[in-house]
Amino acid sequence: MGVVPVRNILLRLQFVGTRYAGWQRQKNALSVQQVIETGLGKITRADIKATGCSRTDAGVHAEDYLVNFHTESTIPAEKFAPALQSQIPKDILVVSSREVDPSFNSRRNSFEKTYRYQIALKRSPFYNDFWWQTDGSPDLAILEQCSQLIIGEHDFSGFCVTRSLKEVNVCTIKQATWKRTGKRLYFKITGDRFLHHMVRFLVGAQMQAACGDISVEEVEVMIEHPQTHRAKYPAPPEGLYLEKVKFRL
Repeated sequence: MGVVPVRNILLRLQFVGTRYAGWQRQKNALSVQQVIETGLGKITRADIKATGCSRTDAGVHAEDYLVNFHTESTIPAEKFAPALQSQIPKDILVVSSREVDPSFNSRRNSFEKTYRYQIALKRSPFYNDFWWQTDGSPDLAILEQCSQLIIGEHDFSGFCVTRSLKEVNVCTIKQATWKRTGKRLYFKITGDRFLHHMVRFLVGAQMQAACGDISVEEVEVMIEHPQTHRAKYPAPPEGLYLEKVKFRL
């Protein structure tokens, strides 16, 4: 008998993160990874290990998320998407599936990510789980000043959960912009990598400045001197969306 070839399948997902403890498997909570691996196990009848392009926090959403897994299954690559969708909840959508090079890794081959953060300045039950709802009156001009400080290459260790700091915490930010539409605020940020809770801490610090709790200069000091000046208040997870992932095949 010949050797069964091992194939590498790439999935593109969208998910509402409200009831999940993020992407990564957890001991005592449901994760997106657990749901995907369980579903793949049912259709391939094998234990599957899925690799995600990024860890996400509990409650965070994704409009574009990459996952790859290796399998000996002979299911046509494009059929994995509908087959897996039939096995998982509707708050996770399998957008597409395709076969890629055996060496492809969703995390290592991703080189740029764009996140969007949404803030509602008027409360509504329809915003629950999808927006940060606040009664504050942030100054858009201050937010724009702060966002310009973020662009470029910086050590963002002051905007990260301490226990998750890496040996190197430098990230290159290509874009950081604010937009207001009526009673809604949108922050969009694009970079080569992001630290744990980094976007949420950045949003929290900028909102503090825009609401008059701290100065723009204090935000600048957090960016320039992260070892001695750290952001204190991360924005809630429900307003954060992984919007786009770019990768190399």
